[in-house]
Amino acid sequence: MNQSKVAIDVTNLTVAYGAEPVLWNVNVQFERGKVTSIIGPNGAGKSTLLKSMLNFLEPLSGTVTFHVNSPNKNSYKHIKKQIAYVPQNRTVDWDFPATVFDIVMMGRYGKAGLLHRTTKKDRQIAKTMLEKVGMADFSDRQISELSGGQKQRVFLARALAEEPEIYILDEPLAGVDVTTEKIIMKILKELAAQNKTLLVVHHDLQTVAEYFDHVVFLNKEVIAYGPVATKFTDENIANTYQKLPDLPNQGTSRKEVSSNDRKHPSFTG
Repeated sequence: MNQSKVAIDVTNLTVAYGAEPVLWNVNVQFERGKVTSIIGPNGAGKSTLLKSMLNFLEPLSGTVTFHVNSPNKNSYKHIKKQIAYVPQNRTVDWDFPATVFDIVMMGRYGKAGLLHRTTKKDRQIAKTMLEKVGMADFSDRQISELSGGQKQRVFLARALAEEPEIYILDEPLAGVDVTTEKIIMKILKELAAQNKTLLVVHHDLQTVAEYFDHVVFLNKEVIAYGPVATKFTDENIANTYQKLPDLPNQGTSRKEVSSNDRKHPSFTG
């Protein structure tokens, strides 16, 4: 891979839940201007990989380096503003009282000034992103009243409102209607054309070749990764979905960490 195009570099990343390794010695790079799918069987560590990259989980070892533009290239606070995350639909508490517009405006909070006040520009950006995902007419609706596909579009609009360099999405197409699926993929491809970096945990092997530029085969370890045209093969699929790597027992615990105790991934610009 051309190193000048690398946006994220994961090196020797190992994560364990209790004494059981969930990810072992993961080495993978993600390229700018590409939509990359992360695929593997249930329990392969796909969501764990994302959470470790986002610093939600503390790994046993390894590093995650983000190459992004930032006025303060060594500041986690500044770098994280260039990363937007869309979680799995089923992990969100949809009963909290907030309108669709409120949710999308949350994407602007990281851009707020010293007084943390949003501006007319912020509100216009939120409105534009709702229009982009086809949800402008639902702006005043409570988020809890929407269908699964509609909720997913709203969360994508929130990520778009952040205007980041990197988008990390955990199963954004799971359980959505066909219309929403097409809208999401159209937007992701447009973002890739703008040289954004997009990581997508995905479960439907039938659409990998159509939807994605690169693919990562993951089953606790990286089986293979690279362009879909050369890496999305029957051999790699078989090795990923039938192989259960024999991983050593780490004998240590994975920890959920607070923002104060967290070891931040390394960041460079």
